[in-house]
Amino acid sequence: PETFMRGFGEHMLSYALGRELKVSDKAAVDKITRKALEDKGRFSSIVLEIARSLPFRYKTNQAKDHEHGKH
Repeated sequence: PETFMRGFGEHMLSYALGRELKVSDKAAVDKITRKALEDKGRFSSIVLEIARSLPFRYKTNQAKDHEHGKH
């Protein structure tokens, strides 16, 4: 179950961020996985943890940044 929850959490976080995950996202993925396992794999716990994660709360609008020459 842990491998599945980690993979699922990674894919969901990547989708929510609109980008591939980076090494700096590992702590968030660890927390998402831990909470999902504590809640017996409930989908809602994964979604809530993604919404609470630092990468999601501080994501930038990459499309807008790309338009203005920021990378």
